[in-house]
Amino acid sequence: MGSLSYQERLAVVVSETSLLVAGLDGADLSVPVPATPKWTLNQLLRHVGHAHRWVAQMVGERFPEIDRSLSKAHSVDSYAGETAAELSPWLVEARHCSRRRCCPSTAAR
Repeated sequence: MGSLSYQERLAVVVSETSLLVAGLDGADLSVPVPATPKWTLNQLLRHVGHAHRWVAQMVGERFPEIDRSLSKAHSVDSYAGETAAELSPWLVEARHCSRRRCCPSTAAR
């Protein structure tokens, strides 16, 4: 099997983010994540949303190289106490950013 096209990769990101958001209803976001024991689910979800925005920015602005200095994906220590109802719309916005290759709001909250 060959590598996926940009549109196919984008469809996977959108689909998987939709599944992720659908599974958050009523979830306790304060639980630790076994694969990243220093992070809560809240922090992991913020990491995912920031990563989507970062990639969308680089693709949208046609960066010739990866610019890790723009990523906020690892700056999640301050996130705690959010609910799924608060975080889900932010993740959906990140998913749509990827689809549009832009992101109007990179604000954390």
